[in-house]
Amino acid sequence: INLGANALTIDLDSTGDFSIRDVTTDIATFADSGAITFAPTAGQNLILNFGTTGFLDVNPVTYTNNTGAVDIVRSGNFTGVDTETAIDLQVQPSLTLTEPASGTFTWYGAEIDMTGVSVTAGAGTSTLAALRLAANADADVGTSYALFVDSGISRFDGVIDAQSDISDSTGNLTLNDTVDIGVDATIQGGDLTLGQDGTD
Repeated sequence: INLGANALTIDLDSTGDFSIRDVTTDIATFADSGAITFAPTAGQNLILNFGTTGFLDVNPVTYTNNTGAVDIVRSGNFTGVDTETAIDLQVQPSLTLTEPASGTFTWYGAEIDMTGVSVTAGAGTSTLAALRLAANADADVGTSYALFVDSGISRFDGVIDAQSDISDSTGNLTLNDTVDIGVDATIQGGDLTLGQDGTD
């Protein structure tokens, strides 16, 4: 179909839906209700290729309780395979970055910025968190982490408010650099080791 300067409009003006099918299986459905569903055939992918600076915007107006503006909800069951890894969201660039001739260029693999939220006081209160992580608590899980930093330096410019234990796998806290403690430090169990060799 070559439209030239003409526009193509499909008007779902009654109760019928518009579907793109593989034989009798819907691949893309534009429902009369306004819902849009893409359902690739099993084993196939949905791919978005943006040219140069193109991007995908998700702009929800309000919220639905306990539902994300973008939801990844894996369903069904599967058996894990040795040495393999299941990932629900992956950011993995593969390119060459040329640094600027002067100044500093910054790249964040992911950013959550809540500073644009303006809060109007009410009779109640609110809790805003840029990120919430909840580890799996199933009794059969081998190892469960809410956060796993695999390599590299972790930097915290804000306050760390630890409301539970900070310890290694043996229950000890070891700090191998200059440590300033502005209030009393109470050790209720395990060891607190300060210094490069544990003797300072």
